[in-house]
Amino acid sequence: MRKVIHIVKVIFIVISALVVTGVLLVFVYNRSNDPIIREFRLMENKIILESFPSDEQVGAIDCASTANTNVRQLLEKHHGRDISKKYKYTIIAYDDETDTWMVNCSLISPAGRYCGRIAARTPGAIVRSDGRVLAVWD
Repeated sequence: MRKVIHIVKVIFIVISALVVTGVLLVFVYNRSNDPIIREFRLMENKIILESFPSDEQVGAIDCASTANTNVRQLLEKHHGRDISKKYKYTIIAYDDETDTWMVNCSLISPAGRYCGRIAARTPGAIVRSDGRVLAVWD
């Protein structure tokens, strides 16, 4: 009888450990959907500025979260629908010399896969911190 009770306790501990591990994995996965902030240089992206110019305005941007929100609203206006369902991830880059943000939607998690260029056929924008949109692409 003692062996049975001991086995039940061991099984309970193992199942508890698996549940805790699963919860932690879900938490880590959901955190990976947060925007990743990279660096970029505005002057290295002249082709984008020339190819996709814009004179639109969004609200002032003081952090990556605001940049993500404002640019996604701008892109939803351009697309006419909620792009968050298709483009789950966001790559955000900041140029501290020009106080400019580049926000690019992505189909895959950007963790470790950012090559410094815009992914083909994914919407994004380059915006100054004062809210002036310099470029928008779909």
